[in-house]
Amino acid sequence: QADRRQRVSLEVRAGEHIAVTGANGSGKTTLMLVLAGGHPTSGTVQRPGAVGLGRPGGTAVIMQHPETQVLGTRVADDVVWGLPPGATTDVDRLLSEVGLEGLAERDTGSLSGGQLQRLAVAAALAREPALLIADEVTSMVDQRGRDALLAVLSGLTDHHQTALVHIT
Repeated sequence: QADRRQRVSLEVRAGEHIAVTGANGSGKTTLMLVLAGGHPTSGTVQRPGAVGLGRPGGTAVIMQHPETQVLGTRVADDVVWGLPPGATTDVDRLLSEVGLEGLAERDTGSLSGGQLQRLAVAAALAREPALLIADEVTSMVDQRGRDALLAVLSGLTDHHQTALVHIT
């Protein structure tokens, strides 16, 4: 079997939205894991902010199964779940930005899959990540939810100082 490893060089700057596409087994998940803080088998990785997932100014990851990312029972609580004591964020603005305006008091169990994914985006943005990784986020969402989620992702780097890597 031939050695399939190849050198990869990637630079992602704040404000950039990069899509990573490829067939199953092409290395997308491996790249995501390295970007999220995993150690490469060789070479070096430099990233902005802290490696710790979910830390303010660090790296945030949104995965394909939105129900596994929701921790609060109320939408507004989920956005701020795990923020450091004393941290403040404009929950209503974030919810509006992701198309969930007016749902702050709603039970998270009543949200659709697409709404749960957009809630995960709002919660990630509350941490003001330097790097936001969206890994196969549209795969478990119906077409309407997929369209809404892609519209949200497309506008993120216009309003936030984050780099977005969308793996699909």
